[in-house]
Amino acid sequence: MLKPAALLVLISALAAQACSNALEEDGGGLTGKYFWAQNLTNSKFYQLKAELLAEGKHCKVWVEEASRLKNYVSSANASALASAYDENIYQKMINVFSIEPVELTDNGATIAQFGDILEFADWLADDDGKLTILLLDIIDGYSPQNGSYTAGYFFLVDFFEDETNGYRSNETDMIYLDTYPAYKSDSSGQVSLKTLAHETQHLMNFATSLLVRSTKDSVHWMDTWIDEGLSSAAEYIYFGSHVEERYKWFKNDIMNTISLGNNFFVWGNLTNASILDDYATVYLFFQWLRIQASGSEIYKEIIRSGYWDYQAVENAAKGKIAWFTGGDGKWDDLFKTWLAANYINAESGKYGYGGEPILKDVSARMVPAGTTSVELLPGEAVYSKTDGNGYVSKYTNGSNIRYAGLKKDGEGTLSDSDTSPDGALLSYNANTNKSGSKETGQLTGLVAETVGQAIAATAASRNIAGGEAREPVRIDARDMLARNGRADGAATFNGTKILMQAALLKDAAFTVESGDE
Repeated sequence: MLKPAALLVLISALAAQACSNALEEDGGGLTGKYFWAQNLTNSKFYQLKAELLAEGKHCKVWVEEASRLKNYVSSANASALASAYDENIYQKMINVFSIEPVELTDNGATIAQFGDILEFADWLADDDGKLTILLLDIIDGYSPQNGSYTAGYFFLVDFFEDETNGYRSNETDMIYLDTYPAYKSDSSGQVSLKTLAHETQHLMNFATSLLVRSTKDSVHWMDTWIDEGLSSAAEYIYFGSHVEERYKWFKNDIMNTISLGNNFFVWGNLTNASILDDYATVYLFFQWLRIQASGSEIYKEIIRSGYWDYQAVENAAKGKIAWFTGGDGKWDDLFKTWLAANYINAESGKYGYGGEPILKDVSARMVPAGTTSVELLPGEAVYSKTDGNGYVSKYTNGSNIRYAGLKKDGEGTLSDSDTSPDGALLSYNANTNKSGSKETGQLTGLVAETVGQAIAATAASRNIAGGEAREPVRIDARDMLARNGRADGAATFNGTKILMQAALLKDAAFTVESGDE
């Protein structure tokens, strides 16, 4: 495919000089280097000193001096990280998420070639052939009481010259990984390795957007929920088993917000711990896509799509999911089927997770007892108990509100026209515009045993309101900045400032071509 390369020339030209992060030398040997990092409690930048403690074929691992002195991490940790990236993570990420090869052409003549998207990303930055990994204690306001922390992040500003538009850059392709509480909560380093896979996908998605979702003066970044969904899938691809903290959050629903409709489609619409609903539900959705597509090839179709919204997933599903290809192939059908799968969860077929261990326990909660209506944002959905009196035909679809009857029988039943005895009424907002308004969804109002009381009891037992110390749970830097009231910093992580302005500064004559169509 051919795409204008103005942004690519601009970025490669910007990230060409070293500034205040110069290397220190002692007797001819490298002893340390200064890096910029962002304080996620106030979005301000600060400098730290780090030491190069490990280097592999594809990466360099730098460790914050303070983190090493506090014994958060060691040289052994750095070496293990470098080996895992070289021998495991790198190739797995290339296999599933890369466009390859990548070729730059000028009027038909090849001027540069890259084996994969990570090589291309490195060329855009410092062109040293290796990913920089910085281990540091990310300043995010973490405490055992608030539970969530940022285990790592990728920051697109590092592809720009330092102080571009006032932002500090390390002028290299890099990923930041937390040392506390990441290594304290898991001395094996598996949390950091899963996070490294997660953030590597973000970096690859950034570079791929420049290739296939850009024009001369703009870049269309993938919607947050898709980018995060692919990164959650990257953790599974690396780890080879399910990420416990994600499916447990869905199962427990300790904030009682998933049962009231909250999920990933409008990312970050609620505050505090409910942001974890987004991570939990998007993880399940992308696992369901993999199962229905009989493999992870669907992820590559999504990441290389020219679309950046739900259409990227819709089109990938058309090519990879047999039952979806044979139908109308519309997003509403795909999304509704996943919602049904969370309630039915059959051992086989489209209304379940293929009987996979652990995911067999996925079970959507009913709304609290006595609830007869709920305000739903686009993509939100709720389930209420039925008694077989035809609730779907009783309720009329609103502007975007849809209803379906669900039944757990064999591979499951979904009906757009009727319900089943002792089944569930699915009420959902089918609007594909993430900025759309809330709309009222009707519910049956029937008591679903004691599930409402059970949810309340679970929350009370965890003392959520009282701030009980909880097992650390990971969220991205963007969401941590938003939680800390720093919308300005969150916007930067979303790529809405620097590139949009910088893209207007320069044009280019050559184009970008990738090996994928």
